[in-house]
Amino acid sequence: GLTQQQVLTFVVTWVAYVAVYIARKPVSVTKPSLQHELGLTTATLGSIDTAFLIMYTCGSFAGGRLGDIFGERLAIGLALLGNAAGCAVFAASSSAGMLVFSWGLCGLLQGGVYPCCLKALGASFPQTRMGSVTGLWCTAHYTGGVAGNLLAAAALSRGWRLAFVTPAVLLLTCALLVFSLLSSSIPSVTSKGDLIPADFSSNGRQAPAFSMAQAFRIPQIFNIGFSYFFVKLVRYSIMFWLPYYLVQEHGFSEEAAGYAS
Repeated sequence: GLTQQQVLTFVVTWVAYVAVYIARKPVSVTKPSLQHELGLTTATLGSIDTAFLIMYTCGSFAGGRLGDIFGERLAIGLALLGNAAGCAVFAASSSAGMLVFSWGLCGLLQGGVYPCCLKALGASFPQTRMGSVTGLWCTAHYTGGVAGNLLAAAALSRGWRLAFVTPAVLLLTCALLVFSLLSSSIPSVTSKGDLIPADFSSNGRQAPAFSMAQAFRIPQIFNIGFSYFFVKLVRYSIMFWLPYYLVQEHGFSEEAAGYAS
């Protein structure tokens, strides 16, 4: 059976990542409103997406490492709080520069949540069960994606800014849940005051920290990454632009495009 800690870790990280995915969807759904109300060009809309993805990549490296050093609870909680602030700033902004900046900030903070969630799962479940656990946990991607489109489309009747306020409130709530309920692998401190990143093996004993250089020496890592690049290329092209395409080319209303996509 499952322990209480395992259940809490799974549920809290799953809900947190659903919230992250919900917060990722409003820009794609509200693109027509952003263009119409703020006079943004298609190139500027693309720049908002590009800023998010570039900073997301940076956050994936930095956020995962911060989780190793400070523990996943602190890393995930602070990322959710910062992401909530980024969504709020986006909702309050009207200039292209601030929209690009705030959405890039959201990308940076969201990037670190995924590796930290996996670290929390790995510290709670034995390695022999991680395949099934991770497979079930990854339903957060699809749940959050569908919910994000539905919430953003529903908010459009009261203006595009509400589509960003809603996930900001949700992220804030999830951050409080993470700080309250998620256990964390806290790094130990040597007699000299140096931090030893927390990393636990399946038997619960502390294992040596896994460096980025070691990760790059994993066989086939570049082949897998190269293949996954094209999966992501297609995925994000559709995810970020399908609602806009439906409005511009097929005459959908903005709300209908959000629901359909």
